[in-house]
Amino acid sequence: MSTTPSTSTQPSTMEDKPPTPPAVKIIDTPKPPLPSWSQAEVASSQSAQRIIPPGEETKVFSWADIKEIISTNRLGVIRRQPSTHVVYKACDPTPFADPKDFRILPNDWPYGSFGPGITHLIVWSKPRIATDPETGFVTPESKELIDAFVDRTFVKRLELEGDADAGERVLWFKNWGALQSVRGLEHIHVLVKDVLEAIIEEWTGEMKA
Repeated sequence: MSTTPSTSTQPSTMEDKPPTPPAVKIIDTPKPPLPSWSQAEVASSQSAQRIIPPGEETKVFSWADIKEIISTNRLGVIRRQPSTHVVYKACDPTPFADPKDFRILPNDWPYGSFGPGITHLIVWSKPRIATDPETGFVTPESKELIDAFVDRTFVKRLELEGDADAGERVLWFKNWGALQSVRGLEHIHVLVKDVLEAIIEEWTGEMKA
């Protein structure tokens, strides 16, 4: 005689519960120290858009090229060599007013390749440089402030050498927000042409061996 299996379901004596997920171990990772002036340029994964594509590493910008690029605000064409990136840190008061709040250094990781006689300097600033929140460009007030700083710091120094065309041998630009690698430590770029190494060392305080 065959036995018919029962179709009745006995209620579970234990409440069904989802499995307990494994405990997550939280590791307290110490924050890295803030960069010093000498550590101003470090690796950053956010600067890929500024890295020179393969095949364009040999591009050399002449002084005329750079003047045209800066005057037309096409800063996106000036790119870094691979593995070159920037880090920043910011504060508050008027930029370039107090010598303790800015530092002029050679750019050891320049954008692309510049022609002979062109020196690329970075002026790092603790205070913020005001920019337009929509475009990222420097405000008219910031431009006036930077123009005055560049004139008294770089142009006037070259004029002491009897250079009547000193103003034509100094250029500056500031990357707008979309071109910046890490928005932290403010800086502007200064390019000078055919300037004696002794004067470069005056500005940077760095003697070459």
